[in-house]
Amino acid sequence: MTRGVYASPSFLARNDVPENVDDFARFDCVVTGHQRAEGVWNFRSSHSANSPGANSHGAKLIDVTGRITVNHIGVARELVIGGVGLGILPNIMCQNDIRAKRLVRVLTDWESPSLQVSATFLGKRKESQRLRAFLDFMERHLKIEGAPGRPLAAASHISATGKI
Repeated sequence: MTRGVYASPSFLARNDVPENVDDFARFDCVVTGHQRAEGVWNFRSSHSANSPGANSHGAKLIDVTGRITVNHIGVARELVIGGVGLGILPNIMCQNDIRAKRLVRVLTDWESPSLQVSATFLGKRKESQRLRAFLDFMERHLKIEGAPGRPLAAASHISATGKI
């Protein structure tokens, strides 16, 4: 499951749009305890090693203190929508917020490491048709979410008033 950095239009209107991952140090950020423990504010550039400060694999670790740390990604999303700061959120979680113009993805050339998704269920000799249909649906949906050519709204579409 892919992730990106998001902000609300009101936050970006008050604070400008980050131009590089190094800018995160001067922005308020919403971080989850899991992200802090896992070092999630680690980015890979789509331009690989050509990006400033990136290693030979195009990766760069950013030390983000975070204005606020929460223990649930849903709470982080609500705080980001509320204009508290930038946040790394699953792209699939933000699709409706982008369409409703509550969130904007910033720095689309950089991405955070993907999350692994798994399904756990009780094994039986034969899986049910319902379970198979659900697993097939989730697999298709998550593949579409991470597919290239499905761009999300970028912060470059924000005017000086914060309108998209």
